[in-house]
Amino acid sequence: AFARMLEDCRAAALEFHERLSRDPRFLPAFPPELDIVVWAVRAKTAAETSARAREIFARAGKANLHLALAELPVAFFGDPWGAGGTVTSLRSVLMKPEHLGALDSLEKLLSDCAS
Repeated sequence: AFARMLEDCRAAALEFHERLSRDPRFLPAFPPELDIVVWAVRAKTAAETSARAREIFARAGKANLHLALAELPVAFFGDPWGAGGTVTSLRSVLMKPEHLGALDSLEKLLSDCAS
């Protein structure tokens, strides 16, 4: 049962990562190893990306979508800003098997918070 739970969590994380990859507003980092997905917000500069991540984080919290902020190396995202250093990004932990069936809702909430 525990192995199945871990498989479902990883499947949810991989699917969420894939959905983020298809959304032109976001830039996901590496594919998740287990249940943690990290992504940046696409913007012209790393500073703007960081500011947008903080805005989405605040809106998400008010919408009962529990994300985290993470200060990560820009290299995790291929450094499209040519900035070096770090960028504030968003992080989600899909640690419950039921997350696999809730990805449509999660994606809609995130989309609403990013608009």
